[in-house]
Amino acid sequence: TRPTPASVRPPSPPALAPAAPTPVPVTTPIPATTRATKPATGPTTTRPATAPATNSITATTTPASPSATPVLFKYDRSRWHPVADLPAIAARLPAPAIALGVLADRPVLAIQTEHTAVRTLAWADDHWEDWGAIRLPPGATFSLVSTPGSIVLWVVDQDGAMSLHQRTDSEPWSPAKPLAAPAAAPADAQRAFTPAGEEFRLVLLKDGKLLEQRYSFAGQPNGAPAQLPAATPAVTGSNAWIFQTIVLAGLVIVILLTLYKRRSETPPTEEE
Repeated sequence: TRPTPASVRPPSPPALAPAAPTPVPVTTPIPATTRATKPATGPTTTRPATAPATNSITATTTPASPSATPVLFKYDRSRWHPVADLPAIAARLPAPAIALGVLADRPVLAIQTEHTAVRTLAWADDHWEDWGAIRLPPGATFSLVSTPGSIVLWVVDQDGAMSLHQRTDSEPWSPAKPLAAPAAAPADAQRAFTPAGEEFRLVLLKDGKLLEQRYSFAGQPNGAPAQLPAATPAVTGSNAWIFQTIVLAGLVIVILLTLYKRRSETPPTEEE
């Protein structure tokens, strides 16, 4: 029976040999873990996060630029020349409605200071002279137009009714004078009012149709309203394109024939 256990003991050490490599796969992920830790640590640094924060603080502490002051310019001798800054009431308002006119070579301003008031000023002796305020209907629009001897404030209320305030160089603003609109004019039509010659002209636009009414400088209608021809855009069709192509080809042929004829009429030189 002794040889039998001796024969059994020798194979026992080889049975333990395969168990020895088992810790090797466990230790191999350790370098991989070390490599993964380095790139993960990189983005967590505070340098990229600190730079945008510093920039945002700098932007918020930058002082805002002062608001621009409107300036009146005069065109003379092919150049624009500054005349004066507009009054402070024009710069204070967020979006003032300003109209500009001329009376006796002096600029005149109409500035909407309230919802129903317009302040008028004229440039004289290097300063803005106050010409008083004019009350307006609620929601009205206005414009300044110049005549040879006066300046007129044209007012249109929200219902389409029109009126005129007139002033001369020596007289103050007159009370509102009604300006009758043509009977066929819609209340919501676009309007333009301007002097032309010795009269005013009112042009209305609605649905692509133009209507003109003439008035005297006193605001009285001159004749009946007349319809004006509206400009129509030119439409280029296929026939027009073919015609242009034929004309262009004909011109090219004429040019080539002319060059060939001149070349054939040129006498040959001695070298030729």
